Amino acid sequence: MSAPPKHLRTWTEPLAERWRFVGIRTKNSQMNRAFLAPLLILGLASGCATSKPVALTEPTVVETACGECQFHMKGDSCDLAVRILGKGYYVKNVDIDSLGNAHGKDGLCNAIRQARVRGFVEGGKFVAEEFTLLPSAPAR
Repeated sequence: MSAPPKHLRTWTEPLAERWRFVGIRTKNSQMNRAFLAPLLILGLASGCATSKPVALTEPTVVETACGECQFHMKGDSCDLAVRILGKGYYVKNVDIDSLGNAHGKDGLCNAIRQARVRGFVEGGKFVAEEFTLLPSAPAR
């Protein structure tokens, strides 16, 4: 039986041919898909999990606000968060209430503000070594 034309081959057949070269034989293309698809997903997931850790060694200006109210992060109550490279992180070592009335007119639950921070991400949270809330922009 001859091989089907290239434009009719499924996405698993070329992979199965390579595996046969190594000595692994499978019975049909459904078995190939069932075997190779999870391996492909595992490979992609492991590549995503090896991202570089985030560390701000120099004071850097970032967005800061309430994680639940402004950044729409999961949580139980109003907690301080920063957004670094488009990703939100809850902040350790700084309480939202220590930065003024969070529910006031320009409070962190009602507005996204700027802060100058230094620290690193550990366990999915930003560990602040330095945190300075910058003055809010005047209303126009």
